[in-house]
Amino acid sequence: MIFNFLLFQTSKSNIETYDVTMLRAASKSPASFIFCLYGGSVLMLFILSAIIEKGKDVLWINGRNSDLWDIFFQFITRFGEGWVFVLPVLIALFVRFYWVAVGLAMAILNGILCTIAKRVIFTNVPRPIAVLDVNQLHFIPGLDVHSSFSFPSGHTATIFCAAVFTSFLVRNKVVSVVLLLLALLVGYSRIYLLQHFLIDVAGGACVGVFTGFAMVYLFERIRIPAWMSNYLTIRVAATKSAMLK
Repeated sequence: MIFNFLLFQTSKSNIETYDVTMLRAASKSPASFIFCLYGGSVLMLFILSAIIEKGKDVLWINGRNSDLWDIFFQFITRFGEGWVFVLPVLIALFVRFYWVAVGLAMAILNGILCTIAKRVIFTNVPRPIAVLDVNQLHFIPGLDVHSSFSFPSGHTATIFCAAVFTSFLVRNKVVSVVLLLLALLVGYSRIYLLQHFLIDVAGGACVGVFTGFAMVYLFERIRIPAWMSNYLTIRVAATKSAMLK
């Protein structure tokens, strides 16, 4: 059988005028659940950081170490890097270009806010190794541990922002919960790897969640160009003779 694959064809709505109402309804439908899920998690992190003395959080988490956890958390922490936006943005191409714009705006704003917070507002906040007794800490050979610009955690902000974006994109409660657990694991890994305190993780989660909801809110209230109603499709065409076989 012979197939001709036609990739990346833009699909247009039969209606020339962009249906803003449809996209707004799609984004609003999961909003309450996502807000409670991620907003509640941020609140929980801040409460825990207020209850647990700063430093003891790192000593407790870092103290529960093993060779297996070293490998696992070095892997998990990479989900807090910028590339984590790539897959959901690619998926968004096949949903609506509207969501591609939302995702890119989230990624850019999240990076800007984290940079301003670290480099301008909270410039003198030390990281765990600059405060705690290094003899009490578990270091992973070959891992670069930073000593400054601790607040907020950029990795945590990035994964929470990406998780919020993906939750709005797929609009599935189970997927949203799984993404939240992944985001919390990334935050936990930042403490385990001696890169941040719990309050830094809470701050990062707050930045990421705020950025996510701010961009969804903004895009719902601006005039959307008609081309954002388009999306990519993959069309599979087969020859007539091949179809008869």
